[in-house]
Amino acid sequence: MTTKIRLLALALAIMLLLSACGGGTTPPPTVPPAQNGDANGDTNGADEDVGPLARGTISGVTYSSDLAQLTFTLPDDGWDWVDDDVIAEMMGITVDMMADEMDLSELDIQTLYDMVAAHDSGTNIIVAIEDLTNHPGGRLITVTALVEALKGEMEALDIMSYTFRPDSEIAIRGNTYVLVTADVEMQGLHFVQHYLVRRQGNYMISVIISLFDGMSIDDIMPHFS
Repeated sequence: MTTKIRLLALALAIMLLLSACGGGTTPPPTVPPAQNGDANGDTNGADEDVGPLARGTISGVTYSSDLAQLTFTLPDDGWDWVDDDVIAEMMGITVDMMADEMDLSELDIQTLYDMVAAHDSGTNIIVAIEDLTNHPGGRLITVTALVEALKGEMEALDIMSYTFRPDSEIAIRGNTYVLVTADVEMQGLHFVQHYLVRRQGNYMISVIISLFDGMSIDDIMPHFS
């Protein structure tokens, strides 16, 4: 049962991200143009052309994405990559639709789950890239509003109880992410979820970390660069 709960937590992390970004029933979170460029750099690079939605690459134990501007190296024993066929199923597409460069509008999806890594304990890491160009008012979707929508989706869940810690910021390769942290209770199981979110041009970059069995974000972040 514990394994099933942990897999469900992984699936819920993905569904929550999709809903908060406007892929579900939640309207896309926006702000008026006058609020652009606030202290969090919410719409940073909104008019920047960052090119096609190119997938990152995995070589051995290292994942690298030029688009997301990050690299992740698997920690020691117990970690592995989740196969593309599983990731494709999470997105509701078939594995043959996964390509080096993807036009999400043609696939009728808005979020690419580019990398999923999992540990034997159930701890897992997702790198997700949201294409904002297909959203109405996509240029105005902000990190702050997305975070608030994400929290709303979490609090609406009946099967899980979220207790949020104060938001903070964290940097990877000089890029600043808003860090949302929640203690989660589900059927007697406690775990911690971290959502790292930033905007890069017309894309929202998110790293979702679900931690089990006493593992800490401090065990994970040194493997990002």
